[in-house]
Amino acid sequence: MKINKYLSLFILLFSLAHIEITLAQTAPNEDYFNALKEIQQLPKNATAISECSLAEEKAIVRQLDPKEVDAIFIGKPQLHAAGFMSNNDDNIKIYKGYFSNSGKMEYLFLAEGGGSMSTDTILGVYQLSNGHLINLHFDNIVVKNILGGKDLSHFYIWMPKPFAYVQNNKTYLRYMNYPAQKYSYDKTKLLVCTYLWEGRNFKLVDPKNCIGH
Repeated sequence: MKINKYLSLFILLFSLAHIEITLAQTAPNEDYFNALKEIQQLPKNATAISECSLAEEKAIVRQLDPKEVDAIFIGKPQLHAAGFMSNNDDNIKIYKGYFSNSGKMEYLFLAEGGGSMSTDTILGVYQLSNGHLINLHFDNIVVKNILGGKDLSHFYIWMPKPFAYVQNNKTYLRYMNYPAQKYSYDKTKLLVCTYLWEGRNFKLVDPKNCIGH
């Protein structure tokens, strides 16, 4: 009985030690965070896209078709009242810019840090035309040009900060692979992918080992 008791204790201690070593190997360290910060830096002479003020957000939401509001804020009925937005509570932000490079002002709805994996999701991009907001169906653009008909679950679900920038009068969107892929914090696997959206076209511009190459 004593042998079995000591054996069980030994197995327990060994398992705990193994878990501790594994956690130490996979835990992020200063080098990892420095690499993560560096890879998210904007290119030279680039300017980050602006986030709308709360007053602008309210005005924008009021211009949306009620069905669009339902689609964006599903499960968040408190956001329907008077076009109310709450960045802090719901992590939904609106950015303004020329995302499709059409020359017309557009508004991008972004859900940041959602769920247990802190994913980022572009909920929709809307173009201002004659006082109305037109849904550009961004998801369909990506599916057609990059994924060959597969749904967005096959695309990146994280975005660096900032996720969009302007350089030489062109607007670019950026995505990144999960910085803790399979819970292994390996700075050599960090990857930021840059895309250019022009009209119905959406293409990878850098680097080669991103989705869409």
